[in-house]
Amino acid sequence: MMKRSSSVLAVFCLWAGGASCFSVEMRRSKDFSFVRSAAKPMDVPLAASTSSSSPSNPLLDTFGLSCSKSPTALIFPSIIALVACTRPIPFWDRFFSIVYPLYLCLANRFRFDRNAPSVAAEKKTLPLLREGSGPWFSTYLKSFGTVGILLPLVVQILAPRSIVNAAAPHFYLTLCQVVMESFARGPRFYSLTRLLVPIGFNAYRIGALKVWIEKAWIGYTIDRHSTWGILGLVLAAANTLMWTYNIFIFLLLRVLPQYLNRDEFPDSEVTWKGPVLSVPVLVKTGGSLIS
Repeated sequence: MMKRSSSVLAVFCLWAGGASCFSVEMRRSKDFSFVRSAAKPMDVPLAASTSSSSPSNPLLDTFGLSCSKSPTALIFPSIIALVACTRPIPFWDRFFSIVYPLYLCLANRFRFDRNAPSVAAEKKTLPLLREGSGPWFSTYLKSFGTVGILLPLVVQILAPRSIVNAAAPHFYLTLCQVVMESFARGPRFYSLTRLLVPIGFNAYRIGALKVWIEKAWIGYTIDRHSTWGILGLVLAAANTLMWTYNIFIFLLLRVLPQYLNRDEFPDSEVTWKGPVLSVPVLVKTGGSLIS
């Protein structure tokens, strides 16, 4: 009961934010042009596209979150809620899906001051790959969208219960990552903190992938002639290979170094109180502390 309540609470918070975004867009656009803006390729959990979000309601803006024009903010939380309530999602997966986004929101608000220096300098919000992207990158995104989201969704709908339960935790975490990325694309979410969304979720999901492929292998050894058993094992192996490459090569070696340049991505100056329990305190230009 506690597991289900915590998941429903987290999803309600995400849904409430998405619903608020939807109502804001309704009020702003009498000709319903926001509907056309939603007709884009499905978001994939890489934080790779250029920011296309608009200012959100005051509650979201407190933490630098923004309203996404993508249907992700409304559709995916509903799927997350359904998976959380009908599938055996481990407690720590539910816990991480709530606490890690909360940690990033607090860090963005109190450590990076909602990207205030870049906003003040009117710096443009840049895409994940700042050197540009070619046809290979579009293929890369579509591959992860298909293998990481679309095919697992088909499994959740059509596959036998054992295959469904094995794939559910990783699918749940992937959707949570997608939703968090959709809210963190605005100009008030610091670039490095925004990048920590896919890095953190991807790193944590390595454990879920391990469990998934182990269960898929056990199911395959029990009945080697089961079509679903073979498909489940292939899908688990494909996700393991692709997401392992994504975290250890693409994100950490190719993308992350670009965001360590403080001249291009300035952050708020801080001082730290105490060597053990350090609390960031913003520093004004004149040097006086903001308590």
